[in-house]
Amino acid sequence: MPGTAFGIPDDLSHGPLDDGWARMDYMRYDALLLESCAPTWTPAPRVVGTAMDRCDEHNRMSDLFFSSRLQVLIDAGAVEADGPS
Repeated sequence: MPGTAFGIPDDLSHGPLDDGWARMDYMRYDALLLESCAPTWTPAPRVVGTAMDRCDEHNRMSDLFFSSRLQVLIDAGAVEADGPS
């Protein structure tokens, strides 16, 4: 799915890799995180845990990965956060 998803600029779907930028499909994981955000305030670890639980059993992404993607969503304004970021 080209372009933006969930109001996240296209350049946020890139990450550093050795000698350049590698494109990774973060949108799948970002969607899981956004779906895991409750309409009421929810602690970030619960959002991350819920998103990880919604992955299939072959998911090898760590909670650190999901936490970093959640921070990207917060920084992009797609998720509202309270407290230090």
